[in-house]
Amino acid sequence: MRYLPYIISAMVVISDQLTKRIVIDMIEIGQRYIVIPGILDLVHVKNSGMVFGIMQGNNSTPFQLLMIFISILAIVVLIYWIRNSHSKGRQIIYLSLILGGAIGNLIDRVARGAVVDFIDIHIGSRHWPAFNFADSAITLGVVFLVLDMLFKEI
Repeated sequence: MRYLPYIISAMVVISDQLTKRIVIDMIEIGQRYIVIPGILDLVHVKNSGMVFGIMQGNNSTPFQLLMIFISILAIVVLIYWIRNSHSKGRQIIYLSLILGGAIGNLIDRVARGAVVDFIDIHIGSRHWPAFNFADSAITLGVVFLVLDMLFKEI
């Protein structure tokens, strides 16, 4: 099953790009659709910044090139880690989720100049920054990887 990590990563990329394509085709930028009132909306947002909208609106070419470089570097490190890891099973799955998410968001940066975000979770007027499927895969992969490393002996 040496190809499993790449199959998982590809599934994340395909799911991410498919959901973003649906959002791009069906929701105008800034438009909001209420899914669960007071909790979950779908909204079309372009994030030119970093994770969670940090430095949002920075469209300068040097910053965008830096973000692309950081993404490529992360992808190379993840592939190296997956290929040379002595750990198997769960950790490889977690790394594969992170890899797929990184590739999905890199595709957006290169093809669209910004990452498409669309999931808006909130409680009343308090909003978590909008995110996408790739962000979810990265977050889950990192959280589970850290928990697995911390509690490996338990």
